[in-house]
Amino acid sequence: MKYPFFLLFILFSVFGFSQKSKIDLKAIEKSLKSSDSPYNYEKLIFKYKGYPKSLDSIESQYLYYGRNYRSDKISTSEDSFKNLVDAFKQNNFADCIKQGKELYDKDPTNLDILLILLRAYDSVKDGNNFMHHLNQFRALTDGIKSSGDGASEKQPISSIL
Repeated sequence: MKYPFFLLFILFSVFGFSQKSKIDLKAIEKSLKSSDSPYNYEKLIFKYKGYPKSLDSIESQYLYYGRNYRSDKISTSEDSFKNLVDAFKQNNFADCIKQGKELYDKDPTNLDILLILLRAYDSVKDGNNFMHHLNQFRALTDGIKSSGDGASEKQPISSIL
């Protein structure tokens, strides 16, 4: 008779730990703006640009979701982004890389810019820059995959990524 209760107890504890915590966007905003926070935006960007493999999933989440609170992010409807896309479509990879670097300096966590840079570096066979930006892309997408419940647009479904 003890075994069914023990099994039930184990089952509930396993399911209890498998629940993902919900992303607290207010806490992310506060931490990114606080200079003494370990998740300060400048600290995270420095780490992200220098050695993206060193980011853990929480830092990646703070970078990705923290984009919502940045005023300097690049939109896909801006002319500078459209020019980048046009250069890529015309297979002008040297110009594409030049424009992509400028936009990357303004908005380093923009996944669209990272993807275009990755394709351009792959086309010109620049392995070092390709691998660096690939590691950045993976860090951000791993942060996305490890979060989210699919309940809203700001919290993507992690099971399909």
